[in-house]
Amino acid sequence: MIEKKKMLMFISQLEMLEVSVIIPTLSWVAEQAGMVFEAYLGSERDGVLFAKTGSTVLGGNHFQQFNYLNAYYDICYCVYGPISLFDSSIQAFSKNVIVRTESIQDFYCGVQDYFGLEEEKIVLFDMEYTNDGTTSREFFPYFYPEVLFQQAWGYIGRKEDFPPEKIVSVVSPLSDTTRVETLSAEIAHRYEKQAKGVAFGDPDAILSMMATLCRDKYVALYGSANSKKVKDIEVSAYTEQYTCVMEDIKQLTEITDNYVLVGRQIGDGDLFEWGKHGICIKIMDPNRPAFPSVSTIPYRWANTERCWDENEPSDEQLIQYAKQGKILSTLVWHSGEMAHNEAMINLMELASFTGIKMGIGAHAARYQTSPQLWELLSVERSQGGVWGLIEPILHCGGMGVMAECGCPPEALKRHCVRAMKEIEEIAGKAGMPKGYMAFMDTDLKTLTQLHPELYHAVEEIGLDYFISSALPGRNRILYQGKSMIAFNLTPRNVCIGSPYVRMSVMEDIVECERTAPGWIMGVLDSPVVSFTPYVWNRGSKFMEVVNWMVQGETINVLPHTISRYIRILKKMGYIE
Repeated sequence: MIEKKKMLMFISQLEMLEVSVIIPTLSWVAEQAGMVFEAYLGSERDGVLFAKTGSTVLGGNHFQQFNYLNAYYDICYCVYGPISLFDSSIQAFSKNVIVRTESIQDFYCGVQDYFGLEEEKIVLFDMEYTNDGTTSREFFPYFYPEVLFQQAWGYIGRKEDFPPEKIVSVVSPLSDTTRVETLSAEIAHRYEKQAKGVAFGDPDAILSMMATLCRDKYVALYGSANSKKVKDIEVSAYTEQYTCVMEDIKQLTEITDNYVLVGRQIGDGDLFEWGKHGICIKIMDPNRPAFPSVSTIPYRWANTERCWDENEPSDEQLIQYAKQGKILSTLVWHSGEMAHNEAMINLMELASFTGIKMGIGAHAARYQTSPQLWELLSVERSQGGVWGLIEPILHCGGMGVMAECGCPPEALKRHCVRAMKEIEEIAGKAGMPKGYMAFMDTDLKTLTQLHPELYHAVEEIGLDYFISSALPGRNRILYQGKSMIAFNLTPRNVCIGSPYVRMSVMEDIVECERTAPGWIMGVLDSPVVSFTPYVWNRGSKFMEVVNWMVQGETINVLPHTISRYIRILKKMGYIE
């Protein structure tokens, strides 16, 4: 019998004050012991977009991921405070609980006894100097590098309560005017040479993903948006204002040589500004995914030879459609990658019982953090899968969300190459994307600017087509290279947030410009349609779109088929 690899899992509640110092402490302890580390913080959940505490237990597949980890790893648990969610499962699986207590002193004693360690160094968050004498939770999540990189035992308390010879660092806001951006940037720069990457996000986001950040050796920072005067805003404040620590982020990504941030933005202005420097962000809401360490388990799809488009119409059939003046239609879904995993799974279930064909924005992280469920792309419908119904489309660089319009072409290409390589390791060549969908590759003010250099960069990695945000409306070819074609979206509805060119309701299709023969392709915002709370509240409105698309007024196909149809229409002279 092969001995399982070991994992140390910490379980507690989000409101327990000490979790922000316990997590980095256990992370280095686990690393020293040769164990993978993970943490789960329970809380009340509402499951909405950018939720304070992330996905719901059922909607976010928390138990599925928990059981998946237990099947692969021999897990030892450290429990701080009262828990009930996974308690019965831990007992049923006969897992080892190292310590269970509500006292941090007793907790650390239990950990030290189990691993044979002594408390040699202490990093202290000194409560004496917090703002107006109270504990300020917004600062706590950004101090973990002090504990992690010094391999110390983290505490929150007062200096006089600890042996002075053991205290190696005292961290705290220094005055009532100290700001999170100042302290977080200072600590991030202090450990920039030891860091392997950079996280950006609000306190709730950083705290919830802290185990991942510690495991991957990331530093974290945060800063509110620099405001712009109304007279200086060209389109919208949401897309033009960006974090005040932008310069720090640029410096840190250069020093760590890692241009893929982890966390979540304060607004889309961050994405546009980061994109200018070739920086993207893997968006993680709290508990989206619930257990990011799922990505540490090696996984390979069973069907790596059969492509998702094998049952699509032949070229001869598409030529016949053109002669008959047929309109082909499909839906494509914007996705903020990891944070939208649960929304994608709901869309896959929709396809399985309606038969609708559509494309979903894909990132390498989705294959890595939702491997079993995402593999349904390669499983026949007769066995519960969605093979032939859903096409993965490489989205905004494939490594994280970024705005292409200002991105250096070589940076975009670099992200795409890395993403395709990581996807191939799991899905094989047959399961890989064949097309690219832009986040925003034109100007927001007019939607008219074309960027052939970006199309060419994507073409060079071997993709067949590029879905652009430019010039939405009448069917248009925007670029045709040696092996790739770029084309536009059909509904000309412009929104204040991503995706900027999108459809939302039935009227967006009914009222859009139709060209016969031609195509209709609309992009939708996946979470606000298919996160569980929105399915309950708005599902019937969206089903009007689905029913229209599958009932035959147009021919519903995969996006890749539309790209082939466009080439045929061009060759036959129907479109320039």
